Amino acid sequence: MKKLKINLNTKVEVAIEIIASKIAEASRKGLTTKDEEMLNLLRERDGVYSGNVEIIDKILNVYGPEIKNKLEEV
Repeated sequence: MKKLKINLNTKVEVAIEIIASKIAEASRKGLTTKDEEMLNLLRERDGVYSGNVEIIDKILNVYGPEIKNKLEEV
């Protein structure tokens, strides 16, 4: 299967939506900024806005499939 090349701007936009979903999910679980998991998600969100390619790729490749699987279960 041929891998699709996506430009950085598109990756950033998709990563923002994915991390927003993860933050909302954590908030629904009752996590706050006092919890390390929530702080980590917020740091990763900041990394996306800063253009950190490693964080963007992590969000797309790790969190993206998690979100996709949850959506397929609905």
